[in-house]
Amino acid sequence: MNKSIFQNSINNTPLNTIFSFLYFSNLWVALNISILAILGAEIFNIKYNYTQAINLFLLAWISYTWPLFITTLSPHFTPITSKEIYFSKHKKTISFIIISIILFEIFSLIYLKIFDKNIFNKLIILGFCTSLYIIPFLNTGIRQINFIKIIYISLSWAFISILYLPLYSKETIIYFIFQTCIIFLITLPFDKKDILIDAKLGLKTFENSFSSKQLIFIKLFLTAIILICLQYMSINITHIGFVSFILLLIPFSKKTWYFVLLDGIPFFQFIIFKLMK
Repeated sequence: MNKSIFQNSINNTPLNTIFSFLYFSNLWVALNISILAILGAEIFNIKYNYTQAINLFLLAWISYTWPLFITTLSPHFTPITSKEIYFSKHKKTISFIIISIILFEIFSLIYLKIFDKNIFNKLIILGFCTSLYIIPFLNTGIRQINFIKIIYISLSWAFISILYLPLYSKETIIYFIFQTCIIFLITLPFDKKDILIDAKLGLKTFENSFSSKQLIFIKLFLTAIILICLQYMSINITHIGFVSFILLLIPFSKKTWYFVLLDGIPFFQFIIFKLMK
């Protein structure tokens, strides 16, 4: 069953191989997380440099990757999800990448000093919380709590979107709510994809606990909040909301490209913002 899930997700075409590598290795997720931070800085005209952006991407990849990777090293670990299977199959490659990035991070943070203290402290807190999502060598972690997966991902990604912003301003809070709702909508199809695995683990999720009508109501409620946020923001980011909704309207598919596309919504938000600026 596990093998069939993995094989169905990865076809042998070059494009699907690229999609699969980006998706299963968490590189695409890390890239879009770092883009969210850059987008927030761009929208509110806050200065940043691309060296910071690169380092943020590497830190995001490490924080999302190392707990899962260490968990797969356990001789008693049985991979269930497609990402766990991917990590189990590519331990040497991912080990090399992780060690290389950690060495680069140590060098850059000590000698280059590319992060200011405020941003780095926020990242330390977020990295710690992310690490608790999967506790290495134990079949536990935040993800074992019913309904937490989507809420946790939405809040942590949205927190990254305000990384460069003053935390207590009205605009920051509205933008945080705006991105939280969009990311929540992005994450719902992932619940649908994992419905059999979550049921096997005994986890209650939005997808396996609510009816289709209830899920539609949740989506409409979140959409209403997004529209309200757009009305109350002093900066016009309607085009960012529009491109997000267009991509979210794509019919559900179990193919890897579909989830790469959903994870990539921050990337498309950034592109449309730069084009319309």
